Amino acid sequence: MSEKNTVKNEKYWEARRNYPYYDIVKNLAKKYCPDAKSIIDIGSGPTLNMNKYDIKKRTILDACNWEIYEKLQPDIKIITGLFQKTKVEPHDIVLCLEVLEHNPQLGKNRKPFVDKLFKIANRLVIISLPYKWPGKNAHAGIDESTLPRWIPNRKPVEVCITQDQKYMIAVYEA
Repeated sequence: MSEKNTVKNEKYWEARRNYPYYDIVKNLAKKYCPDAKSIIDIGSGPTLNMNKYDIKKRTILDACNWEIYEKLQPDIKIITGLFQKTKVEPHDIVLCLEVLEHNPQLGKNRKPFVDKLFKIANRLVIISLPYKWPGKNAHAGIDESTLPRWIPNRKPVEVCITQDQKYMIAVYEA
C-alpha cells in the first residue's frame, strides 16, 4: 500500500463527515437500487462515507491514501490512484460526490471522466455538486443548467437540491 496522507484541516473534515446530504445520497441509492450488491465511491476524500452503506462489496477509489481510512470498516476495499488511469471493475452503484467541479485535469471537457463513471456502473450513478455557491472558485456558478453541459446525452431520474448545505444530487440510471 502507498504512503498514507494525513488529514489537514481536521475540523473541516470532521464537520463534513456529518453532512446530512450523505444520508440523502444513501437514501436515494437505496430507493433506486435496493438490492445493490456493490458500490464504489470515486474521490471520496477522508469522509468515511462508505461506513454508512449496508452493501456487501464496498470500494473507495481516491487519488490519496488517507491515513483516516484505517477507521473504515475492514471489509471496505481501498484503491489509490487517479480514476482516469485506474482499471476499475463494474459496481451496481457508482458515487461521485463533489468531485467533478474539483478535477483540474478535466477542464471544460468532463466527458471522458463522466463516460467512465457510466461505464463502470451496472445500475446507478449518483453525482453531487455544490449548488449556487457564491464566489469565483471551482464551487461557484453550478446550478441545474450544469448537469446537461457536464453530463450530456443523459437525463437524471431524480435531482434533489438540499437546503442544509446547498448541494445538488443527481441520480442516473446506468
